Amino acid sequence: MNLHLFHKISLVLFLSFLLCLELSLSQDNLVGKADSLVLELKNWPLANAKKAAATLISQKEKALPFLMMALKSAEPSVQEACAYCLGEIKEKEAFPALLELASKKEMLPRSETIFVSLIKIDPDLAYEKIIALFKDTSYNRHDAAYKALSSITNKKHLAFLEEMFTSKSYKTRKLGIQLATHTKNSQAFDLFIQALKDDSPYVAYEAMNILAKIPSESLQKKLLEQFSSVNRRFLGYVVLTLVLQEDRLEKKLFNSDVLPFLIRSVRNNSDLFAQGAAACALVNIGFSSEEPEVIELMDKHLPAVLMECLSGKVYFRDYISLKEIAYSKLKQLTGKDLGYYMEKWWAWWHTESHRFRAMRLLKGLTQEQIKGMVLEYQQQGSIENKKILFLASANKNILTSEDSSWVVMSREQTSEMADLLRKIKFFQLQPEYGAKQPLSWQSLELKLENLHKRVVVYGKESGPIEVAIAFLLHIAKENSWQSYWDSSKEPDWEKWYEGESQWFQEVKDVKSRSQRMKRIILDSYGWLKPKMREKAAEEFLDWMQKDNELPLNYIQWVLFHIRSEMELNRSTEALIQAVALTKDPAAIAPLCDFLVLHFSSKSRALLIKLMEQANPKLLLQYINHPSPYLRSVACEILGKRESQELHILYLTALLKDDNMEVRQAAISALGNLKAESAWEMLLGIAQNQQYKVALRQSAITALAQISPQKSASVLLTFLSSEDNGIRQAVAQGFSKIGGSNSIQSLLAILNSDKSSMVKEIAALCLSETKPQQEAIQALESIVFKSEDLATKALAIQSLRRISLLETKKIFLKCLKDSNTTLRMQAAFALCDDYDIRAVPVLIELLESSKETLEIRKNLEKITLQSFPQEDVESLKMRYQDLWNVYKNLSWNQWFFEALKSNTYDASPMLDYFVTGECSPAMITLLIRVLEDKDRYLRSAASYLLESATGKNGGRIQPHTSPKDCLEIIKAWKNLHKS
Repeated sequence: MNLHLFHKISLVLFLSFLLCLELSLSQDNLVGKADSLVLELKNWPLANAKKAAATLISQKEKALPFLMMALKSAEPSVQEACAYCLGEIKEKEAFPALLELASKKEMLPRSETIFVSLIKIDPDLAYEKIIALFKDTSYNRHDAAYKALSSITNKKHLAFLEEMFTSKSYKTRKLGIQLATHTKNSQAFDLFIQALKDDSPYVAYEAMNILAKIPSESLQKKLLEQFSSVNRRFLGYVVLTLVLQEDRLEKKLFNSDVLPFLIRSVRNNSDLFAQGAAACALVNIGFSSEEPEVIELMDKHLPAVLMECLSGKVYFRDYISLKEIAYSKLKQLTGKDLGYYMEKWWAWWHTESHRFRAMRLLKGLTQEQIKGMVLEYQQQGSIENKKILFLASANKNILTSEDSSWVVMSREQTSEMADLLRKIKFFQLQPEYGAKQPLSWQSLELKLENLHKRVVVYGKESGPIEVAIAFLLHIAKENSWQSYWDSSKEPDWEKWYEGESQWFQEVKDVKSRSQRMKRIILDSYGWLKPKMREKAAEEFLDWMQKDNELPLNYIQWVLFHIRSEMELNRSTEALIQAVALTKDPAAIAPLCDFLVLHFSSKSRALLIKLMEQANPKLLLQYINHPSPYLRSVACEILGKRESQELHILYLTALLKDDNMEVRQAAISALGNLKAESAWEMLLGIAQNQQYKVALRQSAITALAQISPQKSASVLLTFLSSEDNGIRQAVAQGFSKIGGSNSIQSLLAILNSDKSSMVKEIAALCLSETKPQQEAIQALESIVFKSEDLATKALAIQSLRRISLLETKKIFLKCLKDSNTTLRMQAAFALCDDYDIRAVPVLIELLESSKETLEIRKNLEKITLQSFPQEDVESLKMRYQDLWNVYKNLSWNQWFFEALKSNTYDASPMLDYFVTGECSPAMITLLIRVLEDKDRYLRSAASYLLESATGKNGGRIQPHTSPKDCLEIIKAWKNLHKS
């Protein structure tokens, strides 16, 4: 109660001081009201409290008395805030009070701030005093001390850290070696090695992991010298450290002098930790060793030793240090991953131990071994990760893998692959290339019974295995028919494979192969799993796009598969698109009925694609179909065909249809066909207020299409309508008419219409109205002359849809406007075209705008850099630093640097910088980037492909779905081939 009263009195004094302080502040009044400042400081470390602290720091001498008083007596959150302020001011007189505060129990969660402040005031004294606090074994602020001291620790502090290692507290000894890593001095090696002997497994484990990350030959020599010790536990840690170093550095460290010790240790089961550590080392040695005793141990003894160590049946305190490494080596030794549940491992060992052979390095291939080899290709880091097994023999047992695709290579393909592996010197390649990246890598592994050789290339490039991977992917494409084996019809896999393989090798006629593939896909489609079914449907569509012939019985087959699906999905969509390419009424008519039964927005889009393939006779039949959906779609398709009198008669008759959607479709079609004979009827519909607004809207637009001259005056009469929908249609009609008068009319609507929706439509229509140059000038006049901010914003958005040099000039001019919204919208527009002049404006607006998220997205898009964990203030600093470095480079160079930092070989872009010409190699590179997992890289590559080639294979945006990305990638690949 007394302490509570004391805090209250202190708070009153605190308020009194601030009231006095407020009177002495400058005219800028940065501090604000004293009482609100108190409340804000109590909320430390929230943003409002930090701002209050910044104000106090700016006052320095004036704020010192308050800060010192509050540091000693205020509540903990205020004390922490004051400690922070005094540290920033570097007030030396506060040092003793801060040191005293660091010992108080209630300040435990706030210790890091206090430590940092001490360091800012006097780094050397602070280091000594903070370390001295840990002489009390009950002092428990180790994490805070590490965070505060690690950044300033250097070799001169090693004596303090060695003293810490004499503490009775294992946490203090652990802190000592953690800080010693930051000395970056070889003199600390002895301390780390000494820590391997520590009684606490937590300290020894920490030392082991520290030593494992130091790539020093002198350290490795010191570790090998330790084998003269008689301390078996210590030697176990030395062995594990060397194992970790070998794995990290891909370097052999265990020499022949150590081998007898390791063999003795693994055969001695009196110390499980020492035995397990030795077993881990022997797995590393035995992987490439030809020593008979080591091979025998690997095959008959080591799996059981490692399983025993991991089973936990016998307690040993260093289990935590051994567990992860031992399990990793057990997987490496056996080539299996059965999890940490050892009962499964023992069950496997009891049944397989008599025939088990340990996994060892494959150093070459004989002609006989080639027949049984298996190649595994894996890729991580693209939209679709890959894992494919390539088999040299058609062994049915190996085809049960569900986590990967598989391909059986023909004898010729196997022989070519083996020759290629020799050419690239596959067996002499290193196990790993490039800096480790867990999310981006490719690997090629050759397996032969218990022997294997694996090469991993980190990053986006395939490096030394590029040629081999390209050949394997070619084989996968050539042999795609193998995925469609139907075991129910052809139970003998090898017989089926031999028959089909022989046929595909003998028959080279493209049309025959196409028909064969279609038959195989349709034959197996019914039993395929959903994911594989989708792949099969897409492959069937690819074959149909190359050759659209399909026999009637195949058409019936496809229809059966479509009808058997419970709902419309990507598989049925692909099949419908494929069979529509036949243009056969026998295919189109049943599918139309099917889609009507499953009618939705998705099925309507499919129905349009389907009926686009229908002949005129079939379309005219659907004009009279009972289903209004089919009638309306038939009208829409007829409106896209060449104008014929018969078609116009049918469409005119449908103006009296019972269904409004059909009448709308008929009106739109008549407008598209410019059917002058329908003018009077459409004018009557447009003028008759008894008709629904949607119908009148369609009629108004159609009139503008049929006769621009006659309709202009008619449209003006509708501008006085009270209905917003009618005025929207008028705007759309003027857009269809085009010309100076239409642009002026649209400009008037945009400036004066009372409805924001109508104004938005008018702005959109202006962007689509010809002549475009005049429309741009009209929109520019609104941007710079209109006094209505909302109208200005609409004009900017409309200009964004016109990607021309003239519009860019307007946006650049807007960047200097005094209005924040206008500057922001202009910056967004420039980001669409990757114009880096938008970047400083977006950085400036980060804090001041409510659209922070949208600004952040645009900055990520244009800079190709994202900082997801940063708050707004630090985010602004990060982007400002980035801009300071790259502002003198073009965006193409930004993209070039982004590709390099993402480990792409960006050299094909160098010629583009010099000549401005996009080479085939650059197009290939950009298409590869389209497959990247980074959505901003994909989007940037798509933009550059379009702008550099002048072609349109589809634009990938940051929000484009992976499935749609794959479609666009396929389109670009086809364009590149052509």
